[in-house]
Amino acid sequence: MLIAIKASTTPLLIKGTSPVKHAAAVDLELVSKHTGQPNTTIHYPVYTEHAKPMPEGQLKVDGWRKLMTRYQDLMVVDAILGICCFGARIRYIGHRNSITIYENLTTATISPSLLSADIAHEMKKNRLNCYRCYEVLPDQFTGSPLGLTDKAVGTKRRIHHLSFQPDNPTSTNGGIPEE
Repeated sequence: MLIAIKASTTPLLIKGTSPVKHAAAVDLELVSKHTGQPNTTIHYPVYTEHAKPMPEGQLKVDGWRKLMTRYQDLMVVDAILGICCFGARIRYIGHRNSITIYENLTTATISPSLLSADIAHEMKKNRLNCYRCYEVLPDQFTGSPLGLTDKAVGTKRRIHHLSFQPDNPTSTNGGIPEE
């Protein structure tokens, strides 16, 4: 059995359904270029609107919408609410020509029951997709290795090592530009 984080590389676009609903019509390009907020310049589309709903998770759009009601840069507000609704585009430009699956890290053998319980928990929340065999994997699939790492409180947590192998363009993070 293969487990993959749910994602879509070719989402269905729905035009004109921005998650941001502002009362005043504002030129978002102009607002984004003239704010004094550091690290908020958006260099590329950070989400893609699509019909498939996001699985239940940590990003509650209603809470974020409420928190951002007074934030002046409407382009940033739209970006954050869009990510909450549709997920984040990570601007992957790397390797996309085959199925690649890496073996789990040796740390995964420390507590296989912890790893299995965490995977079951994530599947219950509809955050993972289960593939029963290699033949049904999506084209251009990369299976990054799983492992365990220490938490500050002395317990372990599951990691999905997206930089494996370091400096290798076939890793997920290897295909995302540094900037």
